Amino acid sequence: MRKRVLLSLVLIAMAVGCGSSRKPGNMLLTWALEDQVTGDPVSCAAGDKVVVTATPNGSGTQFIDRFDCTLMGGTTNDLDGGNYTVTVQLVDANGAAVSQPVTFNHAVSIDNNSVDLGHFVFQV
Repeated sequence: MRKRVLLSLVLIAMAVGCGSSRKPGNMLLTWALEDQVTGDPVSCAAGDKVVVTATPNGSGTQFIDRFDCTLMGGTTNDLDGGNYTVTVQLVDANGAAVSQPVTFNHAVSIDNNSVDLGHFVFQV
């Protein structure tokens, strides 16, 4: 009987430990705005935000970070380790899209690191 209990405890411990061994990390990005007709630099409108949405591939919690547009860059809060589909978009004070969303066509991998998403130019 003791061996069964011990074996059961070992199996439970192994099952609990089978989760992702990846460690949390974050993403960083910068941005600029330009006039879609002239290409000239444009200032952010009052209340504009850059929204970064990270959706885990598979299952898990979706992470959404919002940055004041005037910051022109930011670092997300920590995300659980794993692979994510990431979308970046400029929205107005009411949350309506100001730009087309940019979605990464490949998984963004978080594993105890800071992933540089790059520089985004939003045409407005």
